[in-house]
Amino acid sequence: MNKATWVFIVFYPVFLFSQQDSTALQNGISKIEAKDYKGAVSELNKAVEANPENANVYYYRGNAFYMLGNNKEAMMNFNRALELDGENYQAFKDRGKLKANFKDYYGSISDFNKALEIKPNYADALFNRATSEFELKRFDQAIDDYSKVIELSPKDAEAYYRRGNAKFNASDTTGGCMDWSKAGELGNFQVYDIIKKYCNK
Repeated sequence: MNKATWVFIVFYPVFLFSQQDSTALQNGISKIEAKDYKGAVSELNKAVEANPENANVYYYRGNAFYMLGNNKEAMMNFNRALELDGENYQAFKDRGKLKANFKDYYGSISDFNKALEIKPNYADALFNRATSEFELKRFDQAIDDYSKVIELSPKDAEAYYRRGNAKFNASDTTGGCMDWSKAGELGNFQVYDIIKKYCNK
C-alpha cells in the first residue's frame, strides 16, 4: 500500500462523518420549517451524534424543543450552541426570548444586547429587547427600540402597536393613539377597539 492510498483511507471516513452531519442538519431544518418539531429533534439528534461540536445543530435543536414547549432542553441546547460559538447572534436572541418567557427580563436584555453587539440593527433582537424593557416599565428605552425597528421595517404593524402601548404608558396619549392608528392602517384591526376606548375622550 503506497502513502497516497493510506492517506485516502484515513480521511475517507471523516468525509462521510461530515456528510452525515450535514444531511441530518438540513433534514432537521426542513422539518422545523414544516412545523414537524418532533421529527426535527429526531433528525438533529442524529446530527449531534455525527458531530457533537457543531454549534448550529444545538441552535436548531434548541428551537425545535422551544416550539415543543420543552424549555429545559431548549435552554440547554442554546447554552451549548453558545459555548461552541460565542458569535451566534441568533442563539443569543432566542435564549433571550426564552428567558423573557420565564420573566427574567434583565437576563433577556443582556442576551439581546450581546446579539446586537454581534449584529447591529438586528430587528428581531431590537423588538424583543423593547418588549422586555416594556415589561420592566422602562418605557423610554422601549420606545427607542421600537422606533429603530420601525426605521428598519416601516410596515411592521406590530412594532407600531407595541410602540403605541409604550407611549401611552409613558403618558403620551396622543403619540400612542397615532401609533395605534398606524398599526390599524397596516392591518392590525384589533387596535381599533383600543382606539375607541382610549383615544376618543
